[in-house]
Order: sequence, then structure tokens, then C-alpha cells
Amino acid sequence: MERFRIGFVFVVALCALLSAFSSTWRLILYLSSDCLSHGPVHRQSLTWSKVQWDERVWWPLAVDLGYLALFVLQHSIMACPPVKHLLNGMLGMCQRAVYVICSAATLQIMLNQWQEFPTLPALWSIESSAFQLFCFLLHTVSWLVLLSITLLFDFPELVGMKQMYYQWLGLGEPMTLKSEQARRLYSHVRHPVCLELMLLLWLVPHMSIGRALLAATFTMYVKSRHALDEHDYTYLRSQLARKLDVFAREEAGRGMSGPSEGVTTSE
Repeated sequence: MERFRIGFVFVVALCALLSAFSSTWRLILYLSSDCLSHGPVHRQSLTWSKVQWDERVWWPLAVDLGYLALFVLQHSIMACPPVKHLLNGMLGMCQRAVYVICSAATLQIMLNQWQEFPTLPALWSIESSAFQLFCFLLHTVSWLVLLSITLLFDFPELVGMKQMYYQWLGLGEPMTLKSEQARRLYSHVRHPVCLELMLLLWLVPHMSIGRALLAATFTMYVKSRHALDEHDYTYLRSQLARKLDVFAREEAGRGMSGPSEGVTTSE
């Protein structure tokens, strides 16, 4: 029985890790793959006055809104305290990992089944090669910053692997071992990537109606879930100052020990 339990936990942890990476890669492809392309081709584009009568517009809109509702509801309901408490009682240390798996699955389903609006013109389409290259470079930097911050923001705890490891060691819930300021910060913002995500969503050479719908929904959802206040900013500044101070002292120590290397003394 114990072997089965260990095997189950290992499988859940592996699925959480793989689903997080695969869904992130799928999101990268959707948001950034067309930065250097010429944009979608719109055939038989309708004028805005005829949109309300064309079923080729309303059906994709209904499908996309349904998938957006599925993603937002899953992301929100499973994260609310009563449901988290219920799932924690049922799943124990696997609760966070199962949440990550479900979130990744809903994101993958939404992006794979996303409907575009081929009969509608794009909101904007900039064919300048220089601007397309600028968007590509900015997207690359934004993804690097976003992924780096995610890794630094206790990635093992974020995907649920740390909870399992700590449970096996008898250390309890990882979040309870963090400082009060850190727990307060985590309760206000779980993904500190607001600016980078906004750039990835909106700064594109070709903005279709489908992408604009996704970008607007994600923007409103992220804004509603981020509630940083002055205390959080003060804590973040103090943590940054501490890390920079430690880094400066390490560099100073290396500089002082550098010239003395290779020097021997005799007794």
C-alpha cells in the first residue's frame, strides 16, 4: 500500500510538472508565434454594421466565451478557500499539484479549440518589418523575464512539488514556514508577472478579434486577482535590497581573496 501511495504521489508530481511546461509552451506559441508573420488573411470581410446578422461571427464568439468561462471558473473556484479546504481534505499534499494539472488542462483545451473570426477585419495590422522585429524582441525579453520571475517565486511550491516533499519530511505546509510578510504577499498576488503578460497580450503587429477577446479577458482577470498594497511593495523593496547587499558582499569578498590565491606562507 505504501509503494502504491509513493507511486501515486510521484505520478501526480510528474504530471503537474509536465502539464505546467506543456501549457506554458502552448501559450508561448499562441501569443508570440505570429510576431514575424504577415498576419491572418481575412476573406470576405464583413462591415461592422453586418456583424449582428452573420452566424459565422456569433458561433465562434459563443464558443470562445464558453472556453474563457471554463478557464476563469476553474481557476477561481478551485482557488477559493472553501473549495481549497475541501480538496485539501480529499487530496492532502497533492491538492496544489492537482490544481496545476486542472489549470493546465483547461488552458490547453481553450487554446486548442479557440475559434477565430475569419470574416472580420483585424483591429490593427502593421506590416512594418521593423515593428514586427521590435515585437519579436520584446516578446522574447518578456518571456525570459516572466519565466525567470516564476522560477524565483518558489516554483516548486507553485506547482505543488514542494508540498509533497515537505510532507514526506514531516515539515508541514511550506507556506507556514514563510514569514508573515511573504504569506501576505502570496495571498495578494500568486503570479507576479502583470506587466510582462500585458505586453505579450497586447503588443503585437496583428490584433485579430479573437486575440483581442482573449487579451481583454486575461487582462481583466489578472487585474482582479492582483491586489498589491504599500506593505507588499515595502516588503519587495526590502527583499531586493537584501539580495543586492548579499551579492555585493560576495563580490567584495571574491575581490579581496583573488590576489592572495597562489600565495603560500612558511611556518
